[in-house]
Amino acid sequence: MVSHTWPRSIDIQSDPYHTSWDSMSRFDKICWSWRTLNEYAIKTIGLNPNAKLVRFEDIFVDSNRNENIQNLLEFIFSFPNVKQTENIQPYLDYFDKKIHASTKKFPSWADWSTFQKSKFLEICGPLMEELGY
Repeated sequence: MVSHTWPRSIDIQSDPYHTSWDSMSRFDKICWSWRTLNEYAIKTIGLNPNAKLVRFEDIFVDSNRNENIQNLLEFIFSFPNVKQTENIQPYLDYFDKKIHASTKKFPSWADWSTFQKSKFLEICGPLMEELGY
């Protein structure tokens, strides 16, 4: 049996949170995981010619979203085993359909405590800044 486990800072000797993992809150650990997994992806994506970085916002909220989707589709269709299509409209329509809705179980930024906001910015802030958030 194969199981999926998320990385933990306690397992990474060089991580700044290595010694504090056991005392971190669940919120802190989620922030840490988001930052760590995305940093890894960003650092290694350039090593794989079959990978492309696409930001969620580029596809779903950017004013140039159709062009961004077109660029993404051109990248996908550049692979030899992928059937190319001339008409991208069905793909654009697909991205317009709302499939999932927020459950409102996680509070919005405005409802976070000052402590949560400061911990989030401490852990995720540098990467968010690098990504332009």
